[in-house]
Amino acid sequence: MSSNPNYKAELVGVFGHPVSENPTVVMQEAAFQALNLNWRYLTIEVYPQDLGAAMQGLRAFNMKGINLTIHTKWRF
Repeated sequence: MSSNPNYKAELVGVFGHPVSENPTVVMQEAAFQALNLNWRYLTIEVYPQDLGAAMQGLRAFNMKGINLTIHTKWRF
């Protein structure tokens, strides 16, 4: 075990619209806790027209990964 504490949480998550009823966070957070990982799963509302900007934000935050979910009413 390292004697230097690390308070940095690694970030992963889901982008989509709508995402308020997406239960994935429960499963992911339970897995991180069971494995004693300081990771967080974020559920992030992103509208289709904002996906490019959201991807830039993902890179800026140095997120480790993202899932995408789409609603059947999306039109591209």
